[in-house]
Amino acid sequence: MTNLKTFYFIFYFIFLSSYAHAHDSVLSWISQLGAYTHAPGQSLLLPETAPAAAFVISHALDKNIYGDEDNYSLATILNICQEAEISRFRPLIIVPDGGYPSKIRRVLYAAIDRDSILNKIPGATQRCKESLLLAPVARSFSWMQDHFSALYHPQQGIIIKILGGYEFLEEAALPEDYHQALFKPLLKRAHEYPENLAFYISPDLIEPPTKTKDYKAHTYSYGGNALGLPHGILLTGDGQDEFISACYGADEEHQVRIGLSWLHGGHVDEVISVIKVQPINHTQKQQIFLTIASPHVAFDLLKNSDEKFANADMIYFEGLSDIIGEIREYNYTYGERDVFKKHLSNKDIYAKAFHDNSSLRLLNDDIQEKLNQAKLLITKKMRSFNSEVIFIEIPVLYYSYDNFAKPIFPAPANLLLVGGRALYPKQFKKLFDDFIIKSFKDIGLNAVGIDTRNLHKVHGNLHCATKALRVGGKCPSNIHEQFCNIF
Repeated sequence: MTNLKTFYFIFYFIFLSSYAHAHDSVLSWISQLGAYTHAPGQSLLLPETAPAAAFVISHALDKNIYGDEDNYSLATILNICQEAEISRFRPLIIVPDGGYPSKIRRVLYAAIDRDSILNKIPGATQRCKESLLLAPVARSFSWMQDHFSALYHPQQGIIIKILGGYEFLEEAALPEDYHQALFKPLLKRAHEYPENLAFYISPDLIEPPTKTKDYKAHTYSYGGNALGLPHGILLTGDGQDEFISACYGADEEHQVRIGLSWLHGGHVDEVISVIKVQPINHTQKQQIFLTIASPHVAFDLLKNSDEKFANADMIYFEGLSDIIGEIREYNYTYGERDVFKKHLSNKDIYAKAFHDNSSLRLLNDDIQEKLNQAKLLITKKMRSFNSEVIFIEIPVLYYSYDNFAKPIFPAPANLLLVGGRALYPKQFKKLFDDFIIKSFKDIGLNAVGIDTRNLHKVHGNLHCATKALRVGGKCPSNIHEQFCNIF
């Protein structure tokens, strides 16, 4: 790591002027944001509801790394551009070029030109293209949440901290100049930033104290997949507390650690997401809306539904084999593909695979109890800061994987919040998708399902593969409060 440390450096730009477009850029009104008061001991990780100055989008557009077409990155980029036309803030979009800048630009521009929504708005396709920044990075796909954190300080602005530990995963090792190259295009666009916003790459390298190559047993020791809550509270899994707190600056008073040692990966963003924060009202408690995974909500939906359980879109979901295994034990007349062939309904699957004594039922009941305990811990902590937490429970079913648990369907809480829309991993199960979309709509968010099946196969999802560079403050008068009601 010594060689790696030598190239980390400080970029501190005092940015000069704002970006002129028919629609306001997020970069042009950051200067209007009220000061975010950062007290000692508070985390520097903002809630996901904070507006983003930029997004980093990992992708596999340069080659079929996993044998599948990369759908999630194009859909994510197009949704960011569409939301920019609605909410009137325009973040930059950093895309690694994978060593094929011409090819990637051609693929991206073609997707933008094909987009029916952008084509209906004069100038929208051009604005979307202008927001793209191709970074000269050889590896186009990486779990962005795992190897660097994007923080915000009221004096220093956006702070990038490099997280150690990733170098111990041989298949995930990054080039030494990775982060320098990743943000090089952003630094070239310095003139688009207002004078009081700085961009800073920290020279500090944060490494986990326990260095291990046993990735399967200690996946929770890697990655910065933490969540920021209002009042500078840091939310992590219990396996991340040893070094993540050092990165984000949170003391004991400003941390919540929930039990996630049962989860493959152990990252809190696999089970919880921050989706809405009401503005502080001095006469009432602040309301914070969090999604949280819930096997019991999934059970309630399944047990009375005549909808066919499976479809061809699910055929590569590994967890289905556990369901098939349970059905075999329950009734040997069912073969491996009978879940698809015999048109078993949701309530059939519930009765045959999730009956009271099944291993899947016991596993999911145990996980539900652990998630209930997590809700209590979060509620207690936020109550001490005069905030009320409202949990939006969303359906998730788990199966056993290498002595851990993994979601059968793509983890819906592993989402990306972009203005007024939540980009969540599409379930490819109408019953679950409809429930998620309605739950978000009830609190004023537009939920958009993104095809993340290729990410799901390699043990991650949308939030893991992206990184938002968010900024703090209160809403300027010309921006609707739902897009930046953070503090």
